[in-house]
Amino acid sequence: MGFYKPSPFYQVVAFCIDDTPPKKFIPDNWIQKNHCYWVKQFADSLNTNELAITITDAEHNEIRPSEDVWSFMSERFQIFFICLN
Repeated sequence: MGFYKPSPFYQVVAFCIDDTPPKKFIPDNWIQKNHCYWVKQFADSLNTNELAITITDAEHNEIRPSEDVWSFMSERFQIFFICLN
């Protein structure tokens, strides 16, 4: 499994478009539709060809669905790259 950190020249923002709860477990923390989150890193997903993303809130605290699940499916978000240069 690969992890990909965004370049320091970019800030990556994830805009939530799907906050439907998962069917396989009850999350401890969850996302809100029409809300923006900072992307900490990307990772290969175990179950699909999509990327998984680790996100943080405005205070840069990681948001994890549960103790065992640290990332969200990227298909739940619109991803924006903001160039800081």
